[in-house]
Amino acid sequence: MQKLLGDGFEGVVLPPPLQEGHRLDEADVLDCGYGKAAWVDKLLGYRPDAVVVGIDLFTGQGNSDEDEDEEDDEDGDGIESFIRKRWNLNIPLRQDTSSDRLRPETFDLINSRMLIDGINANRWETYVRELYALLKPNGWLQMVEFHAIFQSDSGRDAPFLSRWWDWYSQKLLQMGKNPRIASQLKPLMVNAGFTDVHYHVSRLPVGNWDPGSSPFCWKPRTMQR
Repeated sequence: MQKLLGDGFEGVVLPPPLQEGHRLDEADVLDCGYGKAAWVDKLLGYRPDAVVVGIDLFTGQGNSDEDEDEEDDEDGDGIESFIRKRWNLNIPLRQDTSSDRLRPETFDLINSRMLIDGINANRWETYVRELYALLKPNGWLQMVEFHAIFQSDSGRDAPFLSRWWDWYSQKLLQMGKNPRIASQLKPLMVNAGFTDVHYHVSRLPVGNWDPGSSPFCWKPRTMQR
């Protein structure tokens, strides 16, 4: 993602209050779906003073008070400067009664990325509304999701890729997911109360390519409240 969406911040989209040259004593950031924590690591490289909470796609019934030791740097990534939290993102956050539950108006920036195969289709609307509630006034949300439409600039068909996507999207539907959620993010954010919503679709090449000649231009998806 950092290579494909790379810009001046190499894939880290920062709202103006968090960019260099702006004074801010401490930035509170939430990363939903942190995975290997590459985004968190890059963010802390720019803002080492940031306090980052990361939630990954935990699908059990527990919370961060359970099995906490197993979650600490279990992959040996060496990124220890952020708080890992266990929570099933398909369960409303208001049901969290743990001591480290997320509280309203806490974060300056929320990053939600690549959760298409983790968030249930009927959960997205309330999920975005909860992210809105977690932001401080004038906080920012950025969301990036995968929407596969395979096309060829040469006009040649790629039926094998289309068949793969048809198969994959059908499996997502069977699992109760929404394979087209990427195209629905903007109305979800507007309905949740966000203003200054910027939506952009990036053309991403498939296979090997020269990064210096990538045929797409990407703009930050940042939503200001």
